[in-house]
Amino acid sequence: MTREQDTRQLFQDAAAHMPRTQPPLEELIREGRRTKRLRGTALVMTAAASVAVVAVGGFLIAPTLSSTDSLAKDSAITTPEALSVPPGRRLVGMNGIAVEVPANWGVNEIRCGQPTRDTVVFERGQPARSCFLASKVSSLHLATVGLRFTREFLGMARHGGAIEDVGTSRSAIARLGCGGVLENQCPAFVGSLVVPTRDVVMWVNSQDRFVVEDILGSARLIPQGYAAVPDLSGLDETAATKAAEEAGLSYDSQCPDGTTRCDVDPPIQSTDPAAGSVVSVDTTVRATEPPSSTPAESVDGTRLVGMGRVVVTVPGGWASEIGGCVDLPQRNTVYFPAELMLTCAGKRPQDTSSVRFYDSTSQSVADLVSQAKPAGRIDGVAVSRIPTERGAGITEGVLIVPNEDLLIWVDSPTPSTVSDILESVSLLPEGLVAIPTSEGQWQSTREEIMEAGLAVEVVEVPTDEGPGGRLIETRPDVGSVVSVGSTVSLMVATASDENRSVVNLFHRFANNPTGGGPFDTPISLGLGGRLVKTITTEESYDEDAWVIDVTDYAERDGTVSALELLRQSDGNFRVVTGEHRGCPGPGAKAPLDLSGGGRLLSIQPRQFDSCIDWWSVDLYVNDVQQVVGVDVHLGSP
Repeated sequence: MTREQDTRQLFQDAAAHMPRTQPPLEELIREGRRTKRLRGTALVMTAAASVAVVAVGGFLIAPTLSSTDSLAKDSAITTPEALSVPPGRRLVGMNGIAVEVPANWGVNEIRCGQPTRDTVVFERGQPARSCFLASKVSSLHLATVGLRFTREFLGMARHGGAIEDVGTSRSAIARLGCGGVLENQCPAFVGSLVVPTRDVVMWVNSQDRFVVEDILGSARLIPQGYAAVPDLSGLDETAATKAAEEAGLSYDSQCPDGTTRCDVDPPIQSTDPAAGSVVSVDTTVRATEPPSSTPAESVDGTRLVGMGRVVVTVPGGWASEIGGCVDLPQRNTVYFPAELMLTCAGKRPQDTSSVRFYDSTSQSVADLVSQAKPAGRIDGVAVSRIPTERGAGITEGVLIVPNEDLLIWVDSPTPSTVSDILESVSLLPEGLVAIPTSEGQWQSTREEIMEAGLAVEVVEVPTDEGPGGRLIETRPDVGSVVSVGSTVSLMVATASDENRSVVNLFHRFANNPTGGGPFDTPISLGLGGRLVKTITTEESYDEDAWVIDVTDYAERDGTVSALELLRQSDGNFRVVTGEHRGCPGPGAKAPLDLSGGGRLLSIQPRQFDSCIDWWSVDLYVNDVQQVVGVDVHLGSP
């Protein structure tokens, strides 16, 4: 069956569940849903009970509520009043269909094909790359029904409904498994809505079920005279002009007089208004530069560095470190220690200065805070200081910003350096933020960064120094000043010596099976989390024993072998520890159930062009570094 026939059949199945007439009591349902959003669950249950009492023939109400409570809106959306939304929310959409999302959500805030913060994503069929997902992230995805990967969501949408007289089909909200290698990433929920006549498929992913319900439940038609700004990212001026005109808008690559940031080189990265924004048809769309991840620079070779809203100016060559032996810096450094450190072994080099940022509520600096005296205001915020002290060739100065819970300690052999840095303290304007850090694991730093309005990309860094899982550095450096919405990379150490040894031995075995591998016996072989067969150590020397039939799995035919996949990779793979996502999402791949299996090492291609090229060979390793199971996962087209 062809792709077009597949899609046509899905439409026919969805149409069979669509109501032939306008769903009843839309006004009461709409008000009930709005009451739920603004006043809480208890009131919406009362509103729903009122509907059941008023209606004649309650048996007609129950199925209508289950399928259209989240879809019904005003029965005649013909005026700009249809564009009204509650405070803190905004409309986004495509092809004449719009929904409400929180006003602070981004647009196309993705890395490796995955959302890095709460965002609206316009899908064009690019594959989801293998990378870490940011936790606690919600996303709305908008696509056309012709994309191959949307068939999964078309198949989920089985509950018929309507927006005005436009037929829709919606899925039940499904709970996803705990996938990925990051904590606090599950449970997650997904729900989808299909509007076939408008060529729109949308789905919402969130750890909060009500986020999914509220967004899909706000679906409405965009009234005449208004349109959703199309996603022009990646287009040149000619293609952007055509796409804008097809939406009833205009595109202009030049800035109007007196403005900047709209005349950019192709391809387009972002627009003003942003993609999905609902605007009047006389609106002109212009290209803009996306938020920059480049640290903000001060003047004369210096840079701004700080914590929260408070920054100081230091020479541009100073380093930044998380923690460290702050009393004996080996070079000019800005530190972000968790606690006050008074002693370190070693000798401090001459002419070495440092700045330390502490949480002023920490018990370790309580004595310092108690000594501070009011010292006026900086940018309208009260500050206090401890008198500068000189001794043993070092001058020390401390400034506290109580309202920001911040203590800044500067020390230097040069008194003027201390005074210059403390006198440079200022507050950042809206739209800029200092990259934060946090005590504890890198996951805590990730959460702090996301709460500051920044996106996060986690990058694995194989290292032989120290244990895996620790934060090596951030890029840009912690404390650097960047625009809100920028992406920060966390460089996280991965792969212990034991893990690397097991993977290398298995890779060597894949290239020469006759040489034997790091196996216990029997060896369980799986496909997509399902046990297929077991083989003995002797059988493992035979390459044919590793071959698995993949017919009807991941829309494929033929066979697959874990050994062949590794040979074809030429060693260009990455290793993920623990459970992982497949390609494409949503949903996590279930691990092979092995009673003797310990930790899971997933070998995946480092680069691939599409999900059809993605695979993983999952090794289940016991406590004596022997492989007891091998599970193959393949990406779907």
